[in-house]
Amino acid sequence: MPFGWKIVTTRNSNSNALRSYNSNQIWRRDSLVYCFNKWTLPMIGCGPLALFKTYNAAIKFIGENLWYDKIYRCEYTPSTIDKLWYTESDGSIEELYYNVPNGTVFAKAIKLLF
Repeated sequence: MPFGWKIVTTRNSNSNALRSYNSNQIWRRDSLVYCFNKWTLPMIGCGPLALFKTYNAAIKFIGENLWYDKIYRCEYTPSTIDKLWYTESDGSIEELYYNVPNGTVFAKAIKLLF
């Protein structure tokens, strides 16, 4: 399995439950909870998860906001889908048309490593 880097935040969570605001779930006003050494999957009705291939790409994305965000090494299962999307309440699929940061990769599942 390949390794990458996931940005998570510890705001409003305990020490072993980390939330991600870097995946497509931010547009649904939800967030995924990541736990160490456990696989996290996209929410039902959402496309792949997003992470960074390199630590430097993750650092560049968050800049100096390390007060709220942390970067963790992770293992991931690559996705063949290269777009972020979610399902609307009416069942239609909404693709998120924005420029993903350089170094972004997409995953079917992500496991944070401790």
